[in-house]
Amino acid sequence: MLACLRLLNISFLFCFFCFFYLSGQSVEVYNYFNSPVPDNRINSIEIDSSNTLWVGTQYGLVSYDGFSWVDFSDSVNSPVIRDVSVDRKGNVWVATNSGFCKYDSVWRFFTPPFQSLNEQINCISFDNEDDPWFGTVNGLFSFKNNSFSLVLDSSSLENFVNVSSISFKGDSVVVGTMNGGIGFIYNGFCSWLNISPIGGIVDNSFDDLLVDESNNIWGCSPYGGVQVFLQGSGWYFINTLSTSGWPSNSVTSIDSDSVQIKYLGTKGGGLIVLDLLSGGVSFSSIDSSNSDLPDNFILDVIVEGQNIWLATQFEGLVKMSFPSVAVLETEKEDFVFYPVPFKNKINFCSSVPKTVCVYSLDGVLLFSKKVFSFSCLNLDFLPSGLFLFSVEDYEKKHIKKIIKL
Repeated sequence: MLACLRLLNISFLFCFFCFFYLSGQSVEVYNYFNSPVPDNRINSIEIDSSNTLWVGTQYGLVSYDGFSWVDFSDSVNSPVIRDVSVDRKGNVWVATNSGFCKYDSVWRFFTPPFQSLNEQINCISFDNEDDPWFGTVNGLFSFKNNSFSLVLDSSSLENFVNVSSISFKGDSVVVGTMNGGIGFIYNGFCSWLNISPIGGIVDNSFDDLLVDESNNIWGCSPYGGVQVFLQGSGWYFINTLSTSGWPSNSVTSIDSDSVQIKYLGTKGGGLIVLDLLSGGVSFSSIDSSNSDLPDNFILDVIVEGQNIWLATQFEGLVKMSFPSVAVLETEKEDFVFYPVPFKNKINFCSSVPKTVCVYSLDGVLLFSKKVFSFSCLNLDFLPSGLFLFSVEDYEKKHIKKIIKL
């Protein structure tokens, strides 16, 4: 298997055929001090079939339907919530430090024959038949026809530590571990991929996995950034070594919207909004320097329409709302500013060299810079307000009104 995987380097590329940016985002924060959220470290978030948000913290579990909160901290096995997952029937499964439980209008508890399932459960995921699979510190387990089965344990791989993430690609099970690499189970056989100079991966740990609609496998790693296995192509690696301007190699979580834009939580780099394009990636970074995001350490991400819910490590639960998503096409403009509005810095990228000028509303020139392709413009000297941004090249001139927060 290793021989058929090839390492593909990604160069940083802003593609203007369909480059997106998010504008007008608003931020709401729910934490221990202003809401019933029991702890400011949010480990996991999930939305059930009735659009109720479930919030698993380091010290309890709550739900929020947009109007009221319900505290379930005393109902679950342990106050330390590792993962919250919802099956296709709408049942809520909760992984804790002391086993797991299920909520289907009442709480249900299990007595598995394996001690590992009564201890720390890292993650719960559901296969094509809606049966749950459990990743633990001592292996991988499944639950089918009311029977538990051990699928993988420490004998399956040398230096096997624990199963940290699970996803499904057709009839195959994709298994992410901490320090043990990534495994693929098909028809009862498991093959493993680890760090290797030729054809391997760059990080043996996977905090989260996503198989998208094109059957590409997205892996979030604590040191190697994003590891993507593209169907029919091989591995792409998106990190600070391969991608200029990438904010953090510690990527914790991933979700996707209806048009397959990816939203990535990071430790230290805030939220990354990414589109994988032919020949490269385009991305924007939303953090405390260019938005009202209170914490750049994000442990989980859930996309809900125009809302993005973020589980932060230190500042509680964050809801970011994006009332508009603008798409720029080459027929209209071959450049983009983001984020809009901005706080102190605004990114500008263009397919051809341009001169960017900033004017006050009464026409006073405040800033000017020649940009060849991409630049992060530091405009922290400007006061809050509305400004005119002029973008010029040898053929044409565009004027845009942009707000500085």
